[in-house]
Amino acid sequence: MLEPQIQTSDRSPTSLTPSSSRRQSWKRHGGAAILFSLFANPLFAQKLLSPEFVAQPIDGDAVTGRLVGFEKSWRITLQAADRRPFDGIDLVSLRRKDRQPSASVSGPQVLLANGDRLRATPNHATQETLRVHSELLGDLEIPLERVQAVVFHPPSDPAAREGLIGRLTTGKRKHDLVILANGDELSGTFLSMDDMSVRLDGSQGAIEISRSGIRALVLSSDLISFPLPKELYAKVYLSDGTELSLVEAWLTAANLRGRAAVGREVTMPMEQLVAVEFRNGRLTFLSDLEPAAYRHTPYLGLPFTFQQDRTVTGNLLTLRGEAYRKGIGVHSRSELTYELNGRYRRFEATVGVDDETGGQGSVVFRVLLDGMSAWESPTLTGQVAPQHVRLDLKGARTITLIVDFGTLGDVQDHADWADAKLVR
Repeated sequence: MLEPQIQTSDRSPTSLTPSSSRRQSWKRHGGAAILFSLFANPLFAQKLLSPEFVAQPIDGDAVTGRLVGFEKSWRITLQAADRRPFDGIDLVSLRRKDRQPSASVSGPQVLLANGDRLRATPNHATQETLRVHSELLGDLEIPLERVQAVVFHPPSDPAAREGLIGRLTTGKRKHDLVILANGDELSGTFLSMDDMSVRLDGSQGAIEISRSGIRALVLSSDLISFPLPKELYAKVYLSDGTELSLVEAWLTAANLRGRAAVGREVTMPMEQLVAVEFRNGRLTFLSDLEPAAYRHTPYLGLPFTFQQDRTVTGNLLTLRGEAYRKGIGVHSRSELTYELNGRYRRFEATVGVDDETGGQGSVVFRVLLDGMSAWESPTLTGQVAPQHVRLDLKGARTITLIVDFGTLGDVQDHADWADAKLVR
């Protein structure tokens, strides 16, 4: 298998120029020399060029400041009222003060098997590798076994687009699948791709399909291999919608550089960095774990399974207009049980009926610890504000999440355990 090749480029800091009305004074006082010496100091340049970020510790209040330190050891420093260092293991996230991660990404994109999403144009592929171009990351070569799907022409409607993404990233597939823009599907074995067409070995032999008519290419789940890192890592969110896992990162004057889980070094302009979320530290998302048990009790006989990081119907988790990348989507009545084995001290989640119901739905959320009731919500509908739950686990061995019927049976009971997480 070929190693991924990632071309990187660095960008130099933006220069500052004195205004014309002050230029002579600037020159008389040696301003150019002063400016040069200041920019020769990386910390000063970083302070000027870095946007403001909000650091959210696992414990304690959020801190706002300019990002002036990002070390390979995951030590993060903000230039706040007092210079504040944090260890990544103790952080939930860093988020731009003036931006939020994109709720839905338009344009061509590549979906990786570890949950990453690259806003990139696919150029060429063999049965071994996929080559793509990203405006922010440059040219990347990715092992095909790490690719879940390639979206050539996503729907223009955000809801339809996220519905397609949910469909592509859930379920098991024995064969590769080409989804055409007209809704037809072609199953077979992927052979190759160039800038004009995709070749597929189907039931009638090898065929060539024009890329202009392809909505997406989905690869067989039997051939995918991309395990999540076991050590502390970070997921970065860029302004174009790219979500990329880094196993190592460091800060230069105007860029965040890092070693991606998918390959070698990448370089991201700081101005395009929107958020950084830390994984495998003291915080664990429930959707990254497999439950010990799941049970669904239909109201009238229609079965539903749970979805990780999606609603029960496969869409983006959304509660009263706020989108969540992590969480669990279920349908009433459901029970999910996870083994804790006394390793965690706190559980947190935001719960409610997803916006996809159009205001319908009526459910009650419950949490059991070691089989005993620990928390219960009032009846929540698709029109009321979500509730936040925060529980001391007190060495609990198991946690069970229950969504029960409300006052309307199970009609549109699309319930979300958004940002459900365990804290050590």
